[in-house]
Amino acid sequence: MNEFKSELRQPITVLLIQPDVILNFFICEYLEASGLKVFDVATMEEAMVLLKARAEISVVIAEYESTGKTTDENYITMIAAQFPQLALIVTVEEAIIPAGLPPSVRVLAKPFDPKIVKEILEHLLSRSASQEERSFNSPMTIKSL
Repeated sequence: MNEFKSELRQPITVLLIQPDVILNFFICEYLEASGLKVFDVATMEEAMVLLKARAEISVVIAEYESTGKTTDENYITMIAAQFPQLALIVTVEEAIIPAGLPPSVRVLAKPFDPKIVKEILEHLLSRSASQEERSFNSPMTIKSL
């Protein structure tokens, strides 16, 4: 079965910040089929509104664009500072850690299989339940496909 397994008792809610409609669709479909609740937005401005309104969000997956169109270090840093309880995953075009990201951020290089997002979430959320995950020294890049 494709159910998301978590040691946490509350439902897991993900905020997906992805301007690419097709990629957004596939990631949302996979995560929802895995048993997660997903809110999806195209801009950081929309994301900040949702984060302030929806306390149940526990994970943010954001696309990083160095051009600043969607997400840049400032927005990611702002989310990490204002919502330190969140697990943050940033998707990037290349397996390079953008400078200035908070240490708690996980960087996922494109292209990636949505299954790896599920695996990362299982790891982050099971460890964050014990608060061990917040002791990172630097962001971690996860290479995929």
